[in-house]
Amino acid sequence: MANGLADGDGIGNAHVMDDFVFGGVEAPDGQALLASERKSKLGIHHQPVDPTTVQPQTPVPISVQVGPDVLVDRVAVYVSSDGRPPSGSRGVPTIGFVVECSPVETLWEPLVWGYVQVWTAEVPGLPSGTHVQYQIEGWADAGGSHWSREEKLDSWAEEACVHSYTVDPPEPPDWAVEAVVYHVFVDRFTGVEGRWLEPAEMNEFTGGTLAGVTQRLGYIEALGVTAVWLSPFFQCASYHGYDTVDYYTVDP
Repeated sequence: MANGLADGDGIGNAHVMDDFVFGGVEAPDGQALLASERKSKLGIHHQPVDPTTVQPQTPVPISVQVGPDVLVDRVAVYVSSDGRPPSGSRGVPTIGFVVECSPVETLWEPLVWGYVQVWTAEVPGLPSGTHVQYQIEGWADAGGSHWSREEKLDSWAEEACVHSYTVDPPEPPDWAVEAVVYHVFVDRFTGVEGRWLEPAEMNEFTGGTLAGVTQRLGYIEALGVTAVWLSPFFQCASYHGYDTVDYYTVDP
């Protein structure tokens, strides 16, 4: 019976084909990306707020992922809406209020070879214009506390991450309505003089840089462009930048 592997290959010897755009995990860069993905499955992580536009007086669902390396009996969200950062411990708020999470799903995660738990809660609806801040804590009755740190965004974070959203955010600025936007693919646009690369393969870096874009702003403006949209330029393993691993480091 066909199993999708090359003839004669076992699972351990299966060849992972290189994807033209996003690469293959067997390459060194792919291994770094895979390690980052594994890290995102460990500890406590907050899943994105959905919907991204929060309407007034509408409850906001909060989803939390707890990795197999963390033992928790309870998960809580500490919320503030008065401009001060939230604060609390083991379910007792000291600034703002607390919303307790409930476990809703347990999933097998092959990347870490263990079970990942999903917990959810709802933050009560608040008036238009309210800026909401919150922190997420998980703990076991007989153990210590663990906080959502979102290390994929900030690998140097030593304190619990403060998440936030604004209820009914303002409309787009007036300038955006009439804007002529030019999308610059940084690596493929241009580099500074003398640093352009000649890649052997189409999925390799060509040497385009932010400095190169800056030097060509006059050219872009002459096209009638009023706004520039840059492709991702943070540290990553690929030329396109859409597999960023550190949002606090600009890729040289």
